[in-house]
Amino acid sequence: MTPVDPSKVLPKDKGWSWVCLIGGFLMNVITAGGIFKTFGVIFSKVQAKYDVSAAMLSWIPATTLGIAFIMAPLSNALASRFSTRLVVITGSLLAMAGYVLSSLAQSSWVFFFTYGLCIGVGAGLLYTPTMVAVGQHFEKKRGLANGISLAGSGIGSIAIPPAMVYALNTYGLEGTLLIMGALALNICVSGMLFRPPSFYMRRFLLKIERRRRICTAMLHAGTKQTPGDANSDGIGDVAKGGCVNPIAMEDICLGESCPHNAQSSHKDSPQANVIGDGANGDMNDFTKVEWQPNYVVLDGCHPDKAHDKVDTTLEQRRSDAIITSYPTKQDTQTSGVFVVDVDRRSTDGFSPAADAKRTSCCSEDQPCTKPPLFQYRILTHPVLLIYCASIALAGNVYFDMFIMATPHAEQLGFSQTKAALLVSIMGGADMVSRVVFGIFADSKIIKTQHMFHGSLALSTVVLFLLPSLKTYPAVASALVLFAVAGGGYISLLPTLLAEALGIERLPTTYGVSTMTIGFTSLHTHCTCFAGKLRDITGTWIVSFYVCGAITATVTCLNLLVPLATRIGQRRLTATVT
Repeated sequence: MTPVDPSKVLPKDKGWSWVCLIGGFLMNVITAGGIFKTFGVIFSKVQAKYDVSAAMLSWIPATTLGIAFIMAPLSNALASRFSTRLVVITGSLLAMAGYVLSSLAQSSWVFFFTYGLCIGVGAGLLYTPTMVAVGQHFEKKRGLANGISLAGSGIGSIAIPPAMVYALNTYGLEGTLLIMGALALNICVSGMLFRPPSFYMRRFLLKIERRRRICTAMLHAGTKQTPGDANSDGIGDVAKGGCVNPIAMEDICLGESCPHNAQSSHKDSPQANVIGDGANGDMNDFTKVEWQPNYVVLDGCHPDKAHDKVDTTLEQRRSDAIITSYPTKQDTQTSGVFVVDVDRRSTDGFSPAADAKRTSCCSEDQPCTKPPLFQYRILTHPVLLIYCASIALAGNVYFDMFIMATPHAEQLGFSQTKAALLVSIMGGADMVSRVVFGIFADSKIIKTQHMFHGSLALSTVVLFLLPSLKTYPAVASALVLFAVAGGGYISLLPTLLAEALGIERLPTTYGVSTMTIGFTSLHTHCTCFAGKLRDITGTWIVSFYVCGAITATVTCLNLLVPLATRIGQRRLTATVT
């Protein structure tokens, strides 16, 4: 039996979901905006202290970023097994330790280990599990939530570098590293905001058990009064309806954990008791309630198997039945359907063992099994392969543009101040675009897939036009458009993967796609194609054209997504049959 998935009881688009979003936002401010983007601030100080070449030293930030992204699948697997809270707090402690040890390093190799590896591993445990957790807490507003969370990267890239410059002038390199370690330690606060799914699962089971005991006490008293009429526990009023054959609470299936392919005949399946809408209990007024072996499905996995009403009253069955759950009043007003569980056993008393069994999620014959750490089968899905290739190539072009923008502007004759200002302008445009794209993704005015493709196409056009622009306003405008496009396709990726491949697979799919960015980041740093082209030609123009050709290829590749979707569906159908 498939156990009840605890993630199905997470709050969605309300309540603590927004607190989790705050945690994701703070993590991105410090990690994506600080750890990933601030090594350039201390670059010259580190080079002067250890007397190493720039090429050697540039491997440190590349290693940090590469390891952080390569660790994504492992980080998500650990978060699924041990909870996001524990993994994020562990990553925060590792990142803090990396900064503290880096401040004490006496050689470049020790600094490479403490900064490149230790901080990289810590950041890897922080970043992807947090993004997945934010996506799991939102459904209708997932795009907006991802946009707001990722916008923290822009705020961090604007606020943290100037603060680090001040710290360098005041406290030196060692003091600045200690301050960054203290800042990384604050991510523990973000980690504490992520409640584990077991927290909500316990509340869910305790709530059902509390209702079961209330109904049992009423049955002992011999009353026909409904639970909502006699208590203030929030259990709503129900209409007079019939009781039918019992179902055990451990057989409840929630949402996507339902075994869609299970077959069940009506005559062999137990029946669920459906209480009316407050008028006459007519089954025609209800949303269908379906049964499969060992499962009851609410608001349906298979809407073609509704059950007939059984004209048996609760009073007639009071001697050998226990009602184990009633719906809330809110449930009856919103959905118009619920299931009353009736346990066939004596009402003379309860034993701890029986109560434990009653609140279990699994049957005796088929015990609970932990969810897999990694869903390997999804790795061959053609849609995932296309999106992984897209984000790996386009994502590295996006990061390279932040590096090439300043030297290209200086080469055009602009002052160093104006050239550096372009990066801040790009960061602000990127931050705003992530929120705006998230709002549009939730509004469904434009399909997420179309916005993703449009962002790639816009970045391609900008990259081909940029070499011909010579004035500062024109260059700044082009870079703003590129930042808007890049922020769009990066922020839309989690939402796109959840829509295309399922929210339950997001830890695996988003982890794999992020890992590909890490591999390509290390490879592009190893080859240094943009820098080598600059050294050969003496200008960044050829590098822009090459980057434009890469994004153009990615844009064309995404035209195959509809075909890849059909192929993936055929494979799934063949596997099921």
